[in-house]
Amino acid sequence: MFDWPGQELGAPGFEDANKAHSATLLNLIMLIALGLTGLSMVAPLAAGVRLIPSLVIIAALLLVYSITLLLLRLGHRKAASILLTLALFFVASLITIFYGGIRGPGFSSYLVVVLIANLLLGNRVKLGFVLLSAAVCLGILFAEVNNMIGPLSMPGATLWMIQATNLVWIIILLYLTNLSFGTMLNQSRTAGQAVLKANQELEAIQASLQARTRDLERRMNELQVASAIARDAATVRELDDLLNRAVNLVCDRFGYFHAGIFLIDENREYAVLRAATGEAGQKLIAGNHRLKIGEMGIVGYVTGTGQPRVVLDVDHDPIHLKNPYMPDVRSEMTLPLRTSDLSRPVIGALDVQCLKADAFDDEDVAIMQVMADQLALAIEKTRLLETERRRAAELEELRQASLHLTSNLDLQPLLKAILEHALKLVAADDALIFLYDGDTLSFGNAFWAGKYQDTITYTPRKDGLTYQVARSGVRMVVSDVRVHPLYQDRPWDGAIAGLPLRSGSQVFGVMNVIYNGKPHAFTEDELRVLELLADQAAIALTNARLYSESRRQAEELVDALAQREELARLKNEFIQNVSHELRTPLTIVRGYVELLEKGEIGNLFPEQRELMSIISRRALMLSKIVDNFTTITEMEAFHIKRDRVDISGLLQMMMADFQASAGQAGISLVETIEPSLPRVIGNTTHVQLVLENLVSNAIKFTPEGGKVEIHLHREADVVMLEVIDTGVGIPEDEIDRIFERLYQVDGSTTRRFGGTGLGLAVVKEIVAYYGGEISVRSKLGEGSAFSVKFVTNL
Repeated sequence: MFDWPGQELGAPGFEDANKAHSATLLNLIMLIALGLTGLSMVAPLAAGVRLIPSLVIIAALLLVYSITLLLLRLGHRKAASILLTLALFFVASLITIFYGGIRGPGFSSYLVVVLIANLLLGNRVKLGFVLLSAAVCLGILFAEVNNMIGPLSMPGATLWMIQATNLVWIIILLYLTNLSFGTMLNQSRTAGQAVLKANQELEAIQASLQARTRDLERRMNELQVASAIARDAATVRELDDLLNRAVNLVCDRFGYFHAGIFLIDENREYAVLRAATGEAGQKLIAGNHRLKIGEMGIVGYVTGTGQPRVVLDVDHDPIHLKNPYMPDVRSEMTLPLRTSDLSRPVIGALDVQCLKADAFDDEDVAIMQVMADQLALAIEKTRLLETERRRAAELEELRQASLHLTSNLDLQPLLKAILEHALKLVAADDALIFLYDGDTLSFGNAFWAGKYQDTITYTPRKDGLTYQVARSGVRMVVSDVRVHPLYQDRPWDGAIAGLPLRSGSQVFGVMNVIYNGKPHAFTEDELRVLELLADQAAIALTNARLYSESRRQAEELVDALAQREELARLKNEFIQNVSHELRTPLTIVRGYVELLEKGEIGNLFPEQRELMSIISRRALMLSKIVDNFTTITEMEAFHIKRDRVDISGLLQMMMADFQASAGQAGISLVETIEPSLPRVIGNTTHVQLVLENLVSNAIKFTPEGGKVEIHLHREADVVMLEVIDTGVGIPEDEIDRIFERLYQVDGSTTRRFGGTGLGLAVVKEIVAYYGGEISVRSKLGEGSAFSVKFVTNL
């Protein structure tokens, strides 16, 4: 602030501006004080005045000045200021006391001290020095009044010198005070200008902050609405609920008069109002408000082009349609609801309206388009969830239908079940089923006029929808029968879908699903589930028909089986009666023949003996036939007790008879019996009959010179009987039939070897009855081998 020649005379620097200013003043006052003090020493000496007492004071002041300068140079500004002021206060007090009191030069000296304190010290310290000076002056005045201080006894030159020094001090200090005040005033002006500029900048910052705050509030509203829509998309399960919450959020947060959401219908013909605010919006929804895409109004334009449209004054817009429910609307903004699906990039529109003109700006459009995009994503997500839930419900209903239909095999209950599930799946009004036999349709069942009908007067026309579906096997859908050619002569209001009930290419019937009272656009989902139900219904009808046919056949089989059982009973009864009637006379005949052959009644001629031999053989054969019949009836009646039979002992006992028969036929008979064979499960008579029939057959069908082998041995837990011959053999194509009752290989064999065809049948039935098995290997002209497994454990 003050410029001095020479850095060494300058005050030390301080970062604080007040401290630097105070240090500069102190440095200047010290320099002036040194100059005046030096002048106070030189001037009296030049004038020849002796100032011995004054020299002591001057020397003391010089010492104080030196210390003060040293403190100032060391940076102790405040200490140096206080020290200087105290020293000058002390000198002023001495001058006042020793040189005439208040009336002397002391009063002006106190004035110098007060001015220096005013320049150098703070307010509190300054006030302290003023009060202290006033108190000392009052004390000195009191002492002077009471003659405690003597009159002024100072030479005139000395008095003049002190007064001049004080005057110079006062002038300089007043000048410095004025300079300091001017500086402070300039600083105040500069500070005022800075404050004014700062206020202007602050106002600009506040305006910017307010604008930014408004932007942030709008952005916050946008984010909050977007977040709310996203949250609703995650939590709200119904599309209508989501749309209603969205339009209310938009109106509440942005202060619009009206908000509505339009969605494009499945045929992509109309934009249908699905959600709207206010009473006017509810009236529009109740009236099924819709706008033709690409043709009607701003919404039609936006949904047709996919571009947003903002109208700041609807009175001057050629596309805007006046709405009678909202006549005071002046501004309208419509934004497309867009998706990433290229097949349908626009799914609807978000429409907002205001009662004042010029209500929207570019930022509003940008913000609301973000809202519209968020809303479109939420709608798609909710639609997907609804679709998944609906398909899950449909699949569950179809599963239940499948269980219901497949478990119901009676035709009329089945038809009612099909109709019940069809009505439930698509919420139709009526449904009918007609059965088709390939030529004619007949009534099956119907849900008509609010109830199920077993009969109905309605008959399908030969050229009508039902017959066309039956003949072609292809579904037919009529969304509005009023405008369809098939129903021009029979007008009614509604919609109908006819679906074939078919299995493969065969059509079993037709199911008609009907909506009454108004047209109905069948959706692909509705037709899909109806076709799935129709397929299941066709399978169920096929099962029902098969079940009905199987039941009829089963009833016929039951009747046939009853007849067969009755015939079998009569047959067995007949066989038993015949066997009983034949057994007694045969026994008598055989007895008498035996007596005749032995000659006990008299000797026979050779010719008579030969005849008796023939009679004996035939009687024996007839007895065996009777035994076979009796055995068969016993097998069928299951009246035989199972025992353990010693088959090896039984075979050894019978071998003598077998050897005799083989010797008479000129055949070699060989047997091998494994020792220690276990007993087999059976009946002695029946096991004997098995051995008799197998060995007799082998001997009978083996020519003279042939060989028959009998082997009896053990295999694991069964006893194996093998009868092997070198006889005529059995044709391969007849091996499977030789165990049938009364079956014989051919007539010539019967005529040649005799027999009734019962022997092997009896063998098989005996073996099977006791849990065994029989098999045969044979080659025509080379012989046969019969194998029988007898079980050893029950």
